[in-house]
Amino acid sequence: MNDIAPSVGLTPEQKALRMGKITASVVAAVLGYNKYESPFTAWLIITGQREPEPDNEYMAMGRDLEDGLIRAVCRKLGQFGITTPGTVVSELYPWAAATPDATIPSPDGDDEYG
Repeated sequence: MNDIAPSVGLTPEQKALRMGKITASVVAAVLGYNKYESPFTAWLIITGQREPEPDNEYMAMGRDLEDGLIRAVCRKLGQFGITTPGTVVSELYPWAAATPDATIPSPDGDDEYG
């Protein structure tokens, strides 16, 4: 019985925006700290020559739990201005991009935490 909806991944637009950039998904492999991916396989993913591995059971479970965990953290911190910015590219380092699950305002309201 497989009636569980698949976890949501990146949109085609997000994949295109992330192409050629170092993201949180590959930075550990780029630096040689990922026991499942090498710097070479990270380069293949960054350059679009290889797709990242599909979600395994644990990754899918994490995606399923994201919304509830984000709400719980915000409630605990007393922060409720949750946003989902989509994929963002660093203005200072245009080779770096991220797709945060959510961001919340910093206590002083000047910045956001992802």
